Amino acid sequence: MFFAWGSAGKSVFAGPAGHGQCSVCNADRNFSHYITYNVHHLWWVIRWVTNTRYFRYCDHCGNGQDIGKIAFNAERAEEFGPEAKAPPSPIPFFDRLGWAVAIAVIALFIGVATIAGNREDAADMVLVDTPRAGDLYVANMQQMFPGMPSSSVGANYGVLRVAAVTATGVKLDLPHMVSSRISGAQKDVDGRGPQNPHTDAYYDGQVEMPLSELRARNASGAIDDVVRL
Repeated sequence: MFFAWGSAGKSVFAGPAGHGQCSVCNADRNFSHYITYNVHHLWWVIRWVTNTRYFRYCDHCGNGQDIGKIAFNAERAEEFGPEAKAPPSPIPFFDRLGWAVAIAVIALFIGVATIAGNREDAADMVLVDTPRAGDLYVANMQQMFPGMPSSSVGANYGVLRVAAVTATGVKLDLPHMVSSRISGAQKDVDGRGPQNPHTDAYYDGQVEMPLSELRARNASGAIDDVVRL
């Protein structure tokens, strides 16, 4: 995976710092507050700040003094007045909280994906509850048919086809080939794989299963996807 990361030093003006005696100018001067810091980034978006320092600079000669955070906040509060709202941090929002924005975006993506997945699961549940001939199930074969020899059904994932719905249950066509990964069976059912589960050549053998058992297998997670054309 490609990682883009880096860091940079920055300095930001934080407002006036009143006036007073400058030890270099030996005169009464106006002063300004500045903050220096290092901002680090991952993929330019995930950002965080380190090594924050707080300075008071003479506006005339540039003489600076590191005054620390406590004195900096006290002087800013005095400058803005006791009745004023606490002044916002002069460090840009994206530098300070870019990491939080990235986390929020990721959380939103996960939430949307979860909702979409739940809706798809609910739709699949309805299709399994009301099977029709021609429905295709991407299934974990070992969970779907516990106890059956792996040589006759396969070790992992395959596509089952509803051959017919009878008074006693559902007849399922069994695939003659299976995949060790669910992605292999999913590619077949999506039309991206080398096998075509819409043709009879894809299947070898048939089994009948009571509808209640089919529903139970689906509820246990044996069926990953349902396709109805």
